[in-house]
Amino acid sequence: DLEAEHDGGLFKYLADSKQRAELEKDQTTAHPLIRTHPETGRKAIYVNPTFTKKIAGMKPAESDALLSFLYAHMSSIEFSCRFRWRTNSMVIWDNRCTQHRVVRDDVAAHRRVERVTVIGDKPF
Repeated sequence: DLEAEHDGGLFKYLADSKQRAELEKDQTTAHPLIRTHPETGRKAIYVNPTFTKKIAGMKPAESDALLSFLYAHMSSIEFSCRFRWRTNSMVIWDNRCTQHRVVRDDVAAHRRVERVTVIGDKPF
């Protein structure tokens, strides 16, 4: 039944002036710490080190300790998939149950990235 508080206004530096004005408003929202995928019914940890600020209702030290444990657990190699990029590669993932991050192993390589974000459902 725990909820995590997330800050959605962290990417103000990427926004244009109209978007920035919206992002200046309080972007804090609470979501279940563990959410149910609406299509598969599987449970997933719904926190990440970029947006999650704390676990609602917990003392700061307890929240920090639990979030640190969850971040380490989620990034365990047993839950990892490494994608090998090739010309014209495309990757799609479901942010409702996936963590992703860039591994900058070839900083000299040119990479073009285009991101599309679909308005999702409300976590439950």
